[in-house]
Amino acid sequence: MVEYNELTDELVAELAAIVGEDNCLTGGDINEDYSHDEMPIYGTHMPDVVVLPANGLGGRQHAVGGRHCAVHHAHGQDSRI
Repeated sequence: MVEYNELTDELVAELAAIVGEDNCLTGGDINEDYSHDEMPIYGTHMPDVVVLPANGLGGRQHAVGGRHCAVHHAHGQDSRI
């Protein structure tokens, strides 16, 4: 199994700078819908952060956010990635 680095406040701030504060969800702002996909055999797990694309630039910003997580070897959970 792949080991991921701890998600730091610094990384969350960097992601928020890329997609905007309102598009970077943490803690109680994360909806339970993000805790699972449609295959119950995989169980549930609340993500540490959910990065949403901003209107109009979604694909580009989402790609940059995903690449940023990859560089920091942090695991992001979003069914659209």
